[in-house]
Amino acid sequence: MCLEVINLRSRYIKEKYVLDGVTFTAQKGKVNAILGINGAGKTTLLNILAGIHENYDGEIFIDGKRIHEARSLEVKRKKFYIGDEAILFDEMSALQFIEYIHVIYKRKIDEVRLRELAEAFNFEKYLFEDCGKLSLGNRQKTLLITALLIQCEILILDEPLLGLDVMAIENFYKEIRNYAKEGRIVIFSTHIIEVVNNISDKVFLLDKGRIKESFDVGDQVNIKAKFFEVINDDGGI
Repeated sequence: MCLEVINLRSRYIKEKYVLDGVTFTAQKGKVNAILGINGAGKTTLLNILAGIHENYDGEIFIDGKRIHEARSLEVKRKKFYIGDEAILFDEMSALQFIEYIHVIYKRKIDEVRLRELAEAFNFEKYLFEDCGKLSLGNRQKTLLITALLIQCEILILDEPLLGLDVMAIENFYKEIRNYAKEGRIVIFSTHIIEVVNNISDKVFLLDKGRIKESFDVGDQVNIKAKFFEVINDDGGI
C-alpha cells in the first residue's frame, strides 16, 4: 500500500496558498514525518489527507485509486486521524468512546490488547472517567489507544505528543514503530526535531506550503541543519 499526493494546492478565501504544489509518496511499513514550523501548512495538509478539508486542487491516491473516487465507508475506514485538539465526546467515558469508535469502524475490541495499552500508558484508572473530565494528556491517550486498537492501514497524526508525559511519549515511540513495521502507513506532523529522530523513517520538510526536501532518516542526514537551512532560505523566518 502507498499514499500518493500530487501537486496539492489549497488556500482559504482570498488568501495566499497555504499549500502550493505539495507532492510526496508515503509507503507502507514506514513512519513518515511532515516537519515544519508553525504556519507551514502541516495541519491543512493532514486535514486534507483525512478527508476533513475538501477545498483543494491536485490528486491524492490510495493504492492507485483517486481519493475523489473513493468516498465509500470502506475506504474511509482505511484511515484513522488524530487532530491537534484531542476532540472526544465529553459525555462518554473513555471506554465508551473506544467502544463507539470500534462500532463505527466495524471492529471488535481486543480486550487483552486494550488492557496492555491502558497499562502501558498508565491509563487503567481513567477508562471509566468521563472524557469531559480528562486532562489534555489523558484525552490524547484515549485517542492514541483507540487508534492502536483499531489498526487502520493509514494512521494520520497531527502533533501527536500533545499533553503527553515522559513515559507516555516513550511508549508512543515504541508503539508507533511497531504499528508501521506491521505493514501500515503512519504520517505525522511535528515541529520538534527530536520526535523525528526518534521514530521517523522518512522526513518531508514542509515550508511555506511546499515540500522543500525529503530524505530517509537512515541516510545520516543532519536533520536539524537541513531543517534550518530550508526555513531560512529566501528569508525563511
